[in-house]
Amino acid sequence: MSLHEPISIHEPVADHATTGQPVKRVRRRLGVSWATIILFAVVISYVNGFWVTSLQGAVGSLERSEPPFQRWLRDSSIMVPLYAAGVLVAVLLARRWFGRSKRAVVRAAGAGMLIIAVCTLVGIVEVANSAAYDYQLQSDHIELVDGFNHAQHTTAPIDTQTDGCVGTCAAKQSTLGLHVRAGTQASALLLLTNTLLVAWLLAVGGDRLWKRSRPNHPGGQQP
Repeated sequence: MSLHEPISIHEPVADHATTGQPVKRVRRRLGVSWATIILFAVVISYVNGFWVTSLQGAVGSLERSEPPFQRWLRDSSIMVPLYAAGVLVAVLLARRWFGRSKRAVVRAAGAGMLIIAVCTLVGIVEVANSAAYDYQLQSDHIELVDGFNHAQHTTAPIDTQTDGCVGTCAAKQSTLGLHVRAGTQASALLLLTNTLLVAWLLAVGGDRLWKRSRPNHPGGQQP
């Protein structure tokens, strides 16, 4: 039997590591099912990327306009390694915190919640980064338009509000508020989507998230 046989999250992890075998302990800590981790990362990255692309198309800067499919495919592919790193961290933590539990529900739920939390955080950072870039472009455009209006001696402001914030200030404030509201809604959507995706992936093929080493028994026999 291989020293690194995939272990199901539905089976408790037996603690057979010994202090006299540091190499095996390192392998046990790092041993994961890479195929499963990559599967999680690819699915979550491309689904989350769809929402990020949709959000950018709805409230983003016109200067970043391009075919949505091309943007989705490119950005989602770039994010796959980051999601893979996130899933790896979540799996390692899940194995450390919940791997020895005798209850399959605890192990599965622990791994699932950590993956959801980490991947949602990565998605929120992606949304925030895109929104910040869009807001910067839109702010520059607002200032450019305002400067052009002043150069043409146009007295009408871009927008008006009370509390002393008018013209360029009001336009920037309105744009920022739009991005905040959109980002908040996108974050909730990412959390819901990731919860459904992880639950589905665990049910379909997520029973091999990590591996464990099984040392030989005396006499060369395997358990």
